[in-house]
Amino acid sequence: LRIWGNDVGSGGASNAGGNGDSGGDGTAGDSTDGGEAGAPAGVPGVAYVSTLFGDLLVASVDNESGTLSLLPSSPVKVAKTLNGVVVAPDGKFVFVPADPARIDTYPIAADGSLPAEPSSSTTVDDDEPLLTMALDPQGRFAYGVSPFSSKLYVFTVNRDTGKLSASGEPLLIGPVAHRRSPAFAAPDPNGHFVYVTQMADG
Repeated sequence: LRIWGNDVGSGGASNAGGNGDSGGDGTAGDSTDGGEAGAPAGVPGVAYVSTLFGDLLVASVDNESGTLSLLPSSPVKVAKTLNGVVVAPDGKFVFVPADPARIDTYPIAADGSLPAEPSSSTTVDDDEPLLTMALDPQGRFAYGVSPFSSKLYVFTVNRDTGKLSASGEPLLIGPVAHRRSPAFAAPDPNGHFVYVTQMADG
């Protein structure tokens, strides 16, 4: 679940945690400070919900009551499965990690709705899909986490088109002798560091 709107934080995207029907991905609190621009005044918040099995739900959020209302374009059908989605700090794009290993980019319309097809799709050189993603607060870089291959993928973000491009080789997480599967990535508010959690043994 990702929420973006005029009254979220300072007006930008918020990672509210959860992967829709998958029971929640456990993330919380790594909201951005609004990016370049928040939602236009008076525009309700918008929730983007991954249901895991091919549907991306899009709903408006009433700023007073918090009531959700599905937009006419919802659900967006995503080929095969999808995982935790993220919203660009400036509210222009939604990034969807999906299977087979790729990240689909959807431009966000003025009312928060998404088109039926992504504007671009970036293939990830991995046999398994990414499970979670994160964006640095400035929207310059995207980080994709693959717990199945113990890798962190880094991408640059074209802030005009939302297209992602791989940046360097993926980083293997953890000491070789005791490598654990990465779970989540969280850039610090200044965009200088990225913190990666690892799953416990057993």
